[in-house]
Amino acid sequence: MIAWSDSCPKLRLASTRGLTTPPTSGCHSVGGSIETAVADRTTFNLVYRYSDYGTEDFDVIGFEVDPSAHTVRAGLKCKLM
Repeated sequence: MIAWSDSCPKLRLASTRGLTTPPTSGCHSVGGSIETAVADRTTFNLVYRYSDYGTEDFDVIGFEVDPSAHTVRAGLKCKLM
């Protein structure tokens, strides 16, 4: 499975000097997953997601923030019945 989204939560960043910026825009996420059976009632899955939350530029203090995240998850599922 492959998925993409451009509706990330809006971030509000603030500097230590009390300067604030408008909520972040232009963020997106993309990811994929795979799942396979390892036994009769057991499966293994692997999920990857990349999220980019846009860029904020604090011109007054010469500081720029570009938050992003890579997430990898692994799981083992066992069917009880």
